[in-house]
Amino acid sequence: MTKHVNKSIDKRYLKTTLAACISAALLLPIAEAAEIAKTNKNKEKAMEVIEVKGYIGSLSAAMVDKRMANQIKEALVAEDLGQFSDANVAEALERISGIQITRNDSNEGQKISLRGLKETLTLINGRTSFTDSSRDVSFSDVPSESLSQIDVYKTPTASQIEGGIGGTIDMRRLQATTFKDFKAKAKVEASYSDLAEEVSPKFDFMLGNSWQTSLGDIGAVLAVSHQNRKSRFERSRAGEYINKVPTKLTDGTPITDAPAASLLSKSQKIVFGTEETDRTNIIADFDWVVNEDLSFYMDSGYSTYESEKHKVAQSVVFGNKVAAIDFSDPGLDATTVTYAKSKLNSLNQIEKRDTENFDIAIGGDYIVGRAQFSAEISHVKSNSDRITEQLQLLAKTGSADIFNVDYTDARDGYVALSTDFNITDPNNYTFDFFKDKLQETESSESAARVDVIYDLDNGIVESLEAGVRYTQRDASRFVDDLKTKKPGELSLMPELFFTDSQNFDDEKIIFPFGILSADTHFLNDNKELFLETYGIPDNSTSPKPQDTFIFDEKTLAAYVQVNLAWDIGDIPVSGNLGLRAVNTDTTSSGNKIVDGQVTPTTDGLDETHYLPSLNLNFGLTDELALRLSASRAMRRPDYDKLSPTINLNSINETGTQGNPQLKAYTADQIDASLEWYFNDNSYFATAVFYKELHNWLQSTTELQNIDGIDYEIKTNINAEEGDLKGIEISYQQFFDFLPGYFKNFGIQANVTLVDANVASPRDDVDLPLEGLSEFSYNIVGLYEQNKFSARVAWSWRDDYYYGELNGRARNRKDIGQLSAAINYKITNKLKVSLKGSNLTGSDFRSYLQRIERPEDLTQNDRRVALSLSYKF
Repeated sequence: MTKHVNKSIDKRYLKTTLAACISAALLLPIAEAAEIAKTNKNKEKAMEVIEVKGYIGSLSAAMVDKRMANQIKEALVAEDLGQFSDANVAEALERISGIQITRNDSNEGQKISLRGLKETLTLINGRTSFTDSSRDVSFSDVPSESLSQIDVYKTPTASQIEGGIGGTIDMRRLQATTFKDFKAKAKVEASYSDLAEEVSPKFDFMLGNSWQTSLGDIGAVLAVSHQNRKSRFERSRAGEYINKVPTKLTDGTPITDAPAASLLSKSQKIVFGTEETDRTNIIADFDWVVNEDLSFYMDSGYSTYESEKHKVAQSVVFGNKVAAIDFSDPGLDATTVTYAKSKLNSLNQIEKRDTENFDIAIGGDYIVGRAQFSAEISHVKSNSDRITEQLQLLAKTGSADIFNVDYTDARDGYVALSTDFNITDPNNYTFDFFKDKLQETESSESAARVDVIYDLDNGIVESLEAGVRYTQRDASRFVDDLKTKKPGELSLMPELFFTDSQNFDDEKIIFPFGILSADTHFLNDNKELFLETYGIPDNSTSPKPQDTFIFDEKTLAAYVQVNLAWDIGDIPVSGNLGLRAVNTDTTSSGNKIVDGQVTPTTDGLDETHYLPSLNLNFGLTDELALRLSASRAMRRPDYDKLSPTINLNSINETGTQGNPQLKAYTADQIDASLEWYFNDNSYFATAVFYKELHNWLQSTTELQNIDGIDYEIKTNINAEEGDLKGIEISYQQFFDFLPGYFKNFGIQANVTLVDANVASPRDDVDLPLEGLSEFSYNIVGLYEQNKFSARVAWSWRDDYYYGELNGRARNRKDIGQLSAAINYKITNKLKVSLKGSNLTGSDFRSYLQRIERPEDLTQNDRRVALSLSYKF
């Protein structure tokens, strides 16, 4: 069975070429491997796919991919048909040097940053992909079972789609080339979450085949997966540190011993949350090779992601009336505080998300003499509905005044509360408000491309490439919002409210009272009865125009690329030199809100960027390779930053506004990588990189005169230049030269250090780059022998900045997580696996400016999964 070449990524990189060359290239020096890549470029349709199995096979295949690449890149290859050790794509990518991930409330990997930048392009089978109206994919939506390989491009070529300053992630689905004859696989899995105390099912099934017919070779593959996941998290959260220490106590005693610049938190809350998600994914791939010169393909995918999250937050708002305060620990703002006038509330929330994604591509390849033409049309669509319902209970005035706050263990993230108030007595509360918000987003992209490669094989220039790509992207967001304050007694609907003895405790008990909350599951099932009981009109379709936008974006890109190969003495050199030109025409529509009056507004921007790139690969010895790269990359701002909406507060004379005139960010970058492949499946590599950043976003406040009033308007602008530099060190080795059982062990390890000097996100205070950990590392231990294999992985990242509060940096504390997997082949077709994640039960912590001001302390599930798979 043969397969099309996806020209939008890299015409010289052929997946089938890689597979066919794995056995040979593992035994060849770098110079000969490069020659194989050249020789096989036009033999794609004659290649037989070699099936990769196990940790050694997977890592060896990924190493060969890295070794034969014509740019700096990394790869992850499935250990078996549609199998990665990590259940989540982001968590699998975390093992690669330079990649750091962020997780959602359920501790699933959701977003990534590459080399310190979250502005990374995500592709599926070489085509742009996204979730709802963003420019990025939510990796929690993508099951790893549907993928055969993930490519991480750290330097660009002219033939690649633009859009990633950090780099490009290309997720390769299972394709018909995976199946040279009939194959099928089924897997069932049950996972257990220790906080949720729930078992969640998962299954996936795939089949594929290829046939030789009188019409040519035909291949098809179908894969279906479904996962249900139940999780729980518990969080202690300090409110904003904005309250200054008062000058005197409530009895008039002066406070004279407060440390300079001390700040007290505005509130403290305990959050208990559960989430249930259902994820379904279907892919279908069809290939038709008419003859050795002509082939066609169809590739499609459909996925749904449904989640329902329930949160209960018991919150105390302290105010500024202090009855007693102690400063015995000089490193803390305060050691203990007794507040005299506090307010207690219970916020109960339901969040629902229903996302549907669909993509399809149809294309073909045609060879005429030395020229190979490729064309493709594609369409991607993503719709997402998000519903948020909030019900807040408020303690009756004067009933919950006195609260004691103990910051003794603040350095460990703990803030303890105590009070004599009966928190769990429903008679002490009244119904405060109900909020119902609906957000609908729709986004689609249609694209068409044509590419050509012309082989010269004459002198330095090996081949010429050129192509054009046109896209039209539409995105919209509409928001309906109902919020009503309708005080009422809880006794009107007693079945809605309940008390629970659950306490937040981890080593130290910090909230020993239990909670009073609304049964959000009951509310979800009886919403109409609730609205009727409390006299709330069911008019939840109340448009919120200030959160509504519509975008239209058209891009036209053209490129030319020269592929090079020559010798400098005894050193073989290969690479590419190219230029990509991209025009972007964006129109955005929204609303301006002035004193409650809605005024529609439309704005836009038309800009052109020229993106040169040079990649050179030097075979210094049979085992040692040097790669050099110089390029320019670009990234367009996210849509919410481009919204023309302006929202004014005439009382405070302030406002916020998007900026449709924001230009794309660009980066001029230089990269170098030295790679030593010292045996068949082992290597050591060091890469250094430098990026000069232009037009980086900065939040700023400016005066605008509107209707004769000077408003302080907060918006985003393109800031001045910055730079980012770093180093990556990677090591992989299997100890097959050792005696006995030791020969079955292997190790992977990598370290990344990044330093950034960019414009602060605010113009009045110096703040670091968001989401950047300056130091991160991964270490993986492996064992594989015949039917048994095991893996233990530890990932760690340093503290990083994630936002600001009144100009003060909010930081996530360093965190490490441990995962493990054990596999045993009962027969050649039947395999049992046991996997675990977050095995150490690591807490997520954040703080304001310094560790003594804790904000969040979050506990997540440990998760263990048992699976059984069968290959037909």
